[in-house]
Amino acid sequence: MAPACKRSTLGRRVLRPRRTGAGGFTLLEVLITATVVAGALLGLAALQARSLHAVTEGQRLTLAARLLQEVQESVHANRVAVSLYRAELKAEQPLVPAPADCSNTPCSPAQLAAYDKQRWHRVLKGCLTRTGCPRGAPFPRGKLEIKPKAGEVAVELKWKDAVYGEQELQLTFVP
Repeated sequence: MAPACKRSTLGRRVLRPRRTGAGGFTLLEVLITATVVAGALLGLAALQARSLHAVTEGQRLTLAARLLQEVQESVHANRVAVSLYRAELKAEQPLVPAPADCSNTPCSPAQLAAYDKQRWHRVLKGCLTRTGCPRGAPFPRGKLEIKPKAGEVAVELKWKDAVYGEQELQLTFVP
């Protein structure tokens, strides 16, 4: 098929192809494009869900590191009662009330150790306020072990994550 020629106003010829049918896309082209776009959107949704879980896990690791640092600082401040800090706290266990509220009143070293362990148990369970515990604990099936021995204290925090499986953070220090 020969292109149609038309003279321009300047005397030059301009070649333009002839149209011989209706323009547009075929149904097959539209379906292929829709499939490609749907696949890309599903991929983006999966990526969004994965990144959201990674952010949540990052927050959990930050909270875990802060909890271990809190244990270290509290045991160091109450060195005379290091042996009283031995504990195995589990998120599933009910909270045991502390014998005294040592946040505003002076306490004995034993009372302070019990108060500290109760505070850490509240963090493990997700009870960050005194009013109650939310539904989701920050450390699912979490366990905090504090083991004083031979002049040092070993602290271990374990939990189970739905995506990453068993998680663990350890700290050993000299009080």
